[in-house]
Amino acid sequence: MKKIIKSILLLLTMGTLVSCGNDTSTVTSDYSMKAVVKNVGEKIEVEVYEAEYAEGIYWINYDSGTVFSDARDKEISSEKIKAGDKIEIFFSGQVMMSYPPQVYAIKIKKL
Repeated sequence: MKKIIKSILLLLTMGTLVSCGNDTSTVTSDYSMKAVVKNVGEKIEVEVYEAEYAEGIYWINYDSGTVFSDARDKEISSEKIKAGDKIEIFFSGQVMMSYPPQVYAIKIKKL
């Protein structure tokens, strides 16, 4: 019985490790919006120009868990995002009702 449990745990661990990597095309989220970057700092200030439920100025929160990619879905560093860039922001749908509204980005794709 112990061997079976160890084998199952080994398979689960291997599956997790195989799923790790630089392929950012597998990042999923429920919502996205396209925007022009206005300012980059602790947060990214954007003006949304295409989204189902969003418009206007938003603050985009990000951290070490946020994936940044170029238009070909190749991973890039956050420093590659500059004012004037067009980006697509992928997020869970949760919006902080502050002024301006804020979302936490799962992925930011430079267009």
